[in-house]
Amino acid sequence: VLADHQPEQAVERKPLTYSGFKIWRLTPGSTFDFKNRPTCGYYLRSVTNGVTDANLYSGTPVTDCGTQGGGGSTIAESEPNDTRDTADDATALASPGTLTGGMKSTTDRDYFKVSVAAGQTVSVNCAVPTAYDADVYWLDANGSTLTRSVNDGAGTDESLSFTRTATGTGTYHLDVEAYSGSGTAAYSCTLTRS
Repeated sequence: VLADHQPEQAVERKPLTYSGFKIWRLTPGSTFDFKNRPTCGYYLRSVTNGVTDANLYSGTPVTDCGTQGGGGSTIAESEPNDTRDTADDATALASPGTLTGGMKSTTDRDYFKVSVAAGQTVSVNCAVPTAYDADVYWLDANGSTLTRSVNDGAGTDESLSFTRTATGTGTYHLDVEAYSGSGTAAYSCTLTRS
């Protein structure tokens, strides 16, 4: 079980309310590496006024591990992707889709190119492993920062969104960069267009 954000209610003498904690179900003989926790295959469940969801493993896991490639549900970073010119192309990524990668050094940056239509809102929610602290930025075509998420602490998740107000379709970049620490454990960013 992973609780990676603040609960809605966690005060003395009141029952816990925590929505959207992650829970993995292990089959007999399987293992779980706490240092490099998986970034997919989990269920999102909640506790409301001290009562958990009825079946913690009902349905299918929310995050689809998928495979790399345009039009799929997941795109894994492919080095070199440390500049906007070498960004991994996520324009054909289905919505919602997943972007994954790792901060392999304390100066690592991963760029993903995304097309956004007029009036469209693009949101990204990144699950960051405990091995490092990563920040995320939305950049315009010139590389200027539109919005950013820079929550402090290793393993602290990041999320942000923006709406394209200009006409036509524009190209933007999601920049995931190491703030402190590094490691091979993968981050997982869910990208949604609406």
